[in-house]
Amino acid sequence: NAILTEGTELSDSIAYYYLPSTEENEIALYGVLYNWTAAVAGSAQGICPIGWHVPTADEWMELHRYVASKSEYLCGSGSNSISKALASNYGWRPSISSCDTGDTTTVHNATGFSALPTGRYPDNHIGVNAYFWTSTEVSNANATVRYLNYSTSNFSEGSIRKEYAASVRCLKD
Repeated sequence: NAILTEGTELSDSIAYYYLPSTEENEIALYGVLYNWTAAVAGSAQGICPIGWHVPTADEWMELHRYVASKSEYLCGSGSNSISKALASNYGWRPSISSCDTGDTTTVHNATGFSALPTGRYPDNHIGVNAYFWTSTEVSNANATVRYLNYSTSNFSEGSIRKEYAASVRCLKD
């Protein structure tokens, strides 16, 4: 893998990493965020070590379906109400609905996935969202992400601009 440099501007053609915060303790906790070019780096392996790859949107959906199929991971009656089972038990902005990711009255991280609320660059909403890149392109400018938000119970799919930066979770080949 190539050596990456810290981004000082948005780019979808140059592979950059970005700091989600300037606070040293938050950098140690959250690590760095990557633009899509750095995350995927022209191959499924992307930024991941040998034997691992950036998951496709379909592979993320497989995780979603598995977690949603287990009643102990659901919060409430919705089949998409699985965010708390995937979220770390700290760092999330407080929310008042018991199934929201940010609510602290019921158990977090039942799956051990430990999603941290790193936000995304350039928004830097630490505590609000956790965005994870997929290797699936939507267009020349956008790619698919999976995300959690402090004020919902959903594990959602969407797309963001490739020049933005998000977390990467590698999947073993």
